[in-house]
Amino acid sequence: MTLRTRLMAGLTALLLAVTGVVVGSASPAAAAFAWQDFYGLTSNWHCSTTVGEKNYAYQACVVVSGTNYQGVLLLKSYSWDLSFYGVAKNVESTVVGQSRECDGYIDAGTIKACFAPTVTGTVGNAVQGKVWVPYIDSFSPSIMLPH
Repeated sequence: MTLRTRLMAGLTALLLAVTGVVVGSASPAAAAFAWQDFYGLTSNWHCSTTVGEKNYAYQACVVVSGTNYQGVLLLKSYSWDLSFYGVAKNVESTVVGQSRECDGYIDAGTIKACFAPTVTGTVGNAVQGKVWVPYIDSFSPSIMLPH
């Protein structure tokens, strides 16, 4: 193997490893205390209408899979990069549970997500996401956990 071939193989392996870390870190189950990339809604996402403020817009969501659920705050910066603080919370039968605080920069024109921890709810209970953006509380639609 030539030196050039070995360098290209090593670089390719490094790029694949970095790509795996970046893609793997964006899933809701692996959410950290930083804003996460948002890849779009699927059928198990239930969100409020979008609320527009001067420099940003947000939505409160709950993601449900069986009896597992998590509250999610979606945030879009309109015109410039923002340093933004927000909170996503889990709510079951009107009781606020675990939450996650997210903080950091959001590039203009991008949508980021703050995921509360995934929790298991009680069959038949209503669950929803509750979010907080500066001075405003907002709720996702309420979803009944399946029997």
